[in-house]
Amino acid sequence: MRQLTALDQQFLALEDSRNYGHVGALSIYDPSAAPQGELTLPRLQNLIAERLPLVPPFRWRLAEVPFNLDYGYWVDDADFDLEFHVREIALAPPGTDAQLAEQVARIYARPLDRSRPLWEMYLIHGLPNHRVALMSKIHHAVIDGMSGAEIMGALFDPTPEGREPPPPLPDSGEARPSELGMLARGMLGMPRYPLRLIGSVPRALPNIDEVPTLSAIPGVKAAGRLASTAQRALGRGRVVGQVDLTPPRTSFNGRVSPHRRYAFGQLSLSDVKDVKNHYGCTVNDVVVAICAGAVRRWLIERDELPDDPLVAQIPVSVRRREEQGTYGNR
Repeated sequence: MRQLTALDQQFLALEDSRNYGHVGALSIYDPSAAPQGELTLPRLQNLIAERLPLVPPFRWRLAEVPFNLDYGYWVDDADFDLEFHVREIALAPPGTDAQLAEQVARIYARPLDRSRPLWEMYLIHGLPNHRVALMSKIHHAVIDGMSGAEIMGALFDPTPEGREPPPPLPDSGEARPSELGMLARGMLGMPRYPLRLIGSVPRALPNIDEVPTLSAIPGVKAAGRLASTAQRALGRGRVVGQVDLTPPRTSFNGRVSPHRRYAFGQLSLSDVKDVKNHYGCTVNDVVVAICAGAVRRWLIERDELPDDPLVAQIPVSVRRREEQGTYGNR
């Protein structure tokens, strides 16, 4: 049994019928190197079943503490059903990129079932030239970007030769915690939460009213002002440079619907690296610049380009080398 961190729990708490906490990835494969030149659902399921020992989060199910007195727990799902999580669908002919994007958007717009491990994978047939697509969907409470990359590296091989499957996982013998047991743990842990809160609030809340998705919550602005006062009282209020995080008015600031749209394109990695080398930056820097340019063009085409810069949040991994393989969010 493994307890969620505060950041893990946050991705669950912010989820509702319009905002989802899961992330997704889409890959397109040429199955010609596979046995008989095709990738079938049973073969994919067998591959993942073999490698489940390398990916423990794929068997974790969420156990929530009654009355939310404490962060939830990941427990091994005794009723784990791989066939529920790994599915297949097919596009109708001709199987265009637009059809694929529409299908991916529909899948992404469905929330994950919290009574099961929080991930799904779809094998998508019907693409031109006998290609197949693989879409994965997993909750951000389970992984961050770095641990997500580790999972993909554990599941799939960079060469057709593959590797020997790991030994099967032994039965942990771990019993699912009872509701009463988790309630007792939560109540016993309550005394430490005020101390944690006192230490974290002055750091976390002074600018919370400037976050667009949170500023509309009743009381958030008042909490931000109080936290700023506390920060100054504790001697932490020295500001080197103040940045206004009020977003300009654009179509992006409206209420999010439960529907999603997915679009994708193709770029030459060698061209991206040429730009990186010319300007002395990273591949990620180039990708973010491309995305910013696309957003700018979109706003110009709709006569919405504001005078002030947009405001965006970009998560940054602080996972240390010794924390590799720990999953969760860092």
